[in-house]
Amino acid sequence: MQDDICAVVLAAGNGKRMESNLPKVLHTVCGTEMVNIVVRTVKSTGIDSIIVVTPNDSWEIKDSIKETVHFVEQSIPLGTGDALSKAKNLCAEFKTTLVLMADTPLILPETINKLIKTHIASNAKITLLTSTLLNPEGLGRIVRNNNGKVIEIVEQNMANTATMKINEINAGVYCFDSNWLQEGIRSLKPYAKGEILLTDLIKIAADKGLEIQTVQSQTKQEALGVNNPAQLAEAELAMMIQSQTNSVVENMQKI
Repeated sequence: MQDDICAVVLAAGNGKRMESNLPKVLHTVCGTEMVNIVVRTVKSTGIDSIIVVTPNDSWEIKDSIKETVHFVEQSIPLGTGDALSKAKNLCAEFKTTLVLMADTPLILPETINKLIKTHIASNAKITLLTSTLLNPEGLGRIVRNNNGKVIEIVEQNMANTATMKINEINAGVYCFDSNWLQEGIRSLKPYAKGEILLTDLIKIAADKGLEIQTVQSQTKQEALGVNNPAQLAEAELAMMIQSQTNSVVENMQKI
């Protein structure tokens, strides 16, 4: 049941590479702010309890969102793991916590539903969305053991030569068992600069032998995170093509 699920949308990134004073998640794709696209996509799956994690004093982001959501603030930008920790108390009453990034506007509701269905059916502690790309430059790699089980996500700046050759990447959408998530967040450790990474939760769970499932994205574009103007233009083009394709399908169904 979607009533047992809450969603956390992480929207606290500073977006320095966007070369703009506007918060990154307020840049628009086909006329709509990225954070609003993600929130509306989640709403369309039937999830009503949505938590948006924003930077401190983020009135622009809060004012832009017209859907009913809960807001929590990450006062200091210390990474995705720290951002998620700000929402953990609100997640505790739900069986499942869905986590998404506000800068991935091309995620499809059908994919979210498939991720949730797989997570619940498998009774996993974590289910994550992955994608296989010919050019995974700059993205976190999915590392599996000899049995095909996910054992960690390695960010590119921490990857060795063998890991860099992996084409399966982290698409940035996760389902967590909410009870386990409380424990997992407490186990996260900061790196040298104080940053705490959400992706470390995968290794924490794998090291304990807990069940981790994956779902492949339906399209390569779903894994596109917008971090710079070029990626914003790419997302705009992909969404235009997606909208045109949907219109053609709808018209064909009417014939």
